[in-house]
Amino acid sequence: MAWSVENLQFVLFHPPAESYDAFQLWLDLFKSSPDGYQRHPDPNVRMSTASGTHAGFNFQIQAQVGRIDMMILGQPSQTPFPVIQRDVAAIPILKELAALLATSKNCIRLAFVSVLFENCSSLPEANKRFATLANQNGMPAGASDLMFGMNIRKQFTTAGFVVNRLLRWSSLVKQLMQFQVGAGISEQLLPIEQPAVVLNIDVNTVVRSTPIKNAIVRDIVNTLFAEYEQLKEEGYAALVR
Repeated sequence: MAWSVENLQFVLFHPPAESYDAFQLWLDLFKSSPDGYQRHPDPNVRMSTASGTHAGFNFQIQAQVGRIDMMILGQPSQTPFPVIQRDVAAIPILKELAALLATSKNCIRLAFVSVLFENCSSLPEANKRFATLANQNGMPAGASDLMFGMNIRKQFTTAGFVVNRLLRWSSLVKQLMQFQVGAGISEQLLPIEQPAVVLNIDVNTVVRSTPIKNAIVRDIVNTLFAEYEQLKEEGYAALVR
């Protein structure tokens, strides 16, 4: 099915004793300064964010204790809800950047996470799509806030590493509040609502007590992205196969 992609996120977990700053990470990866940069006002709190555009996509890097997040974020298009245009083209760009980042750090865990959605004409239609996609038929009439998740681990031949493959489906009504500024005040508009079925994909390696050997890091990154592509395309069937 043709999912819309809200965001794409690569997460690198490193030993907590190591410290990184989002501005420097951005410079190292993109060879230019970010459009935006923030860090926690307390110097004892290791948390910073850098953001900007690269290859036509909106990127954000977050650095905090024990982890680095690199994301491609969606933007409003035909609807006010964010979506990544050309998400298929975004995948190889993010994968290469993820490999560059991961091979330059001590990694104790790696993850690839994404939020996908399919807009529906009504909540009952979203419930029907949920039941089909999550293999959860027989939902009671009038049911709402449907959620179902499952993790099935998979072992790979590369150094015998194991990945968690977690899928979470939900049927819901997305809401967004819009504000219109005029005459020096903010005027609140009615909320925008959109029934949808949502799929969260989280593919991650089992946490290790020692860093992953650098020689296999790129292979692991490629595997995580390949698993994501398969789960996005085949969903439940790929998970239980």
